[in-house]
Amino acid sequence: MSQAEFKAAVLLAACPCIAAAAAADGRLADPVRAVLSPQGAVLYVEQTLAVQDEAGAPTVSLLLPGNATDLQIMADGAELARVTQTLVAGAAQGELSGQRAKLENERARLKGQIALWQAKINQAEEKDPDKVDIPGLYVSIEQAKTRIAAIEELVKTYPKTSAARLLVKAALADRASGDVRVRYSYRIPDSRWQPAYSIDCAPGKDGKGRIAVRLEAVVWQNSCFDWKNTEVQLVSKGSGAVKPGTVRPWTVGVERASAYAGSARNAKAMMAEPMMDMAVEKLERAPARPIVVASTEGGFASWTPSMKGLLQGESRILLASSVWNDPLTWTVRPLNRDALVYICTEHELDGKMVWPQARARLSVDGVAVGEDQFSPRNGKVFLSFGNDPRVRLTAKTEPRKSGTEGFIGKTRIWEWAWNYTVRNDRNEAVNVSVERPQPRSVHQDVTVEYSGTPGPVLENNVLKWRMSVAPHSESTVKHTVRVTAPDKLEIATPVSP
Repeated sequence: MSQAEFKAAVLLAACPCIAAAAAADGRLADPVRAVLSPQGAVLYVEQTLAVQDEAGAPTVSLLLPGNATDLQIMADGAELARVTQTLVAGAAQGELSGQRAKLENERARLKGQIALWQAKINQAEEKDPDKVDIPGLYVSIEQAKTRIAAIEELVKTYPKTSAARLLVKAALADRASGDVRVRYSYRIPDSRWQPAYSIDCAPGKDGKGRIAVRLEAVVWQNSCFDWKNTEVQLVSKGSGAVKPGTVRPWTVGVERASAYAGSARNAKAMMAEPMMDMAVEKLERAPARPIVVASTEGGFASWTPSMKGLLQGESRILLASSVWNDPLTWTVRPLNRDALVYICTEHELDGKMVWPQARARLSVDGVAVGEDQFSPRNGKVFLSFGNDPRVRLTAKTEPRKSGTEGFIGKTRIWEWAWNYTVRNDRNEAVNVSVERPQPRSVHQDVTVEYSGTPGPVLENNVLKWRMSVAPHSESTVKHTVRVTAPDKLEIATPVSP
């Protein structure tokens, strides 16, 4: 029996109300339902407990994990007059907690054995060294130390579990004896989840890519026990403020900080996580129920795995998987030098599916290329799969020209010209988009003109040259910009990006 188990046994023997609250071994009750968000978990439990007389008050007792908070409790047909909580000792209950306890017990045993062997060595050296195999004992000591070091490294991989428990006593106002059905919920801050994506792009010969998307839930169950036969619900929720910001004054002619728009969006997204109704009816599993049921009917998107229960430690649960076939665009945004060409696509999301914002691991043909944020916006998501080493751009910048025109009203002129050559060394054609900022004037007397061969398309103040580059060939884009301004106008020499 471990030290924690011994303490729990002593407490159970000294306080019979604990035995009435839970099983004879002081085990925690399995939750009927668990709701996990990125900030924590709320467990919902239903128990039939015996009502006992304690100091003249009919009382029911139950056990909670030591780190439980926000307890909410109600009893069928009875009002609660008083609820008290006391911290007591418990025993390892979950599978990982039991394994960790065994390792810690073995470490303690080895340390005690080392002390015993060392005492034998000291005694033999003082009295009769020939009667004890002193070299053999030293070897045993070193072997034990090596095992202890290995155990200490292994223990680090197990979740830290506390033997502390909360003994809760609820005094009933209008119930004298018998059994009562109790429903209660509490929060476990160390248990949470977050979504994670794995996305692989396989470029095809038709200009499209086969994009395999896998959405998983990374769940950390860090309570002190396993949740058996528990319906688990994963709820998506942001973190941050729980109330909207103040309405700021509007003074015309004074610039406002652009960060206000972002803070307003954040305030809208950050809401308090409500404690859900405890009297939730059990959901009946349909015969053809999918592995995970997604829902957007509540205030937050949620996922409910059909497989019940959740063990201690880290788990990964598949929430959704899909294969998209979308056109790929090799996008390049050059400055005045060579630039990398990136494989990009934009997918229109299915409104019936739930795709939360999360980090995504990206790969091309199964080869990892890095991570990025999966951020749906307006029903679409933009994905980039890194640069393609077999498609590259070479930029040639012509010397900038400047001078003046006219005799009476002189005009200053600046001219730029670039040639962008895209080389495709792939075995199939690629659709390329060369993108540059649209030059714009901020003064009514300053004129900006631009042209290109072929002609660019203007989208959101960005000039885009779109072309298909055949396998193992090149295509060139020419881009020119001309800026004119009156000679008398005080204007700094324009600099191209």
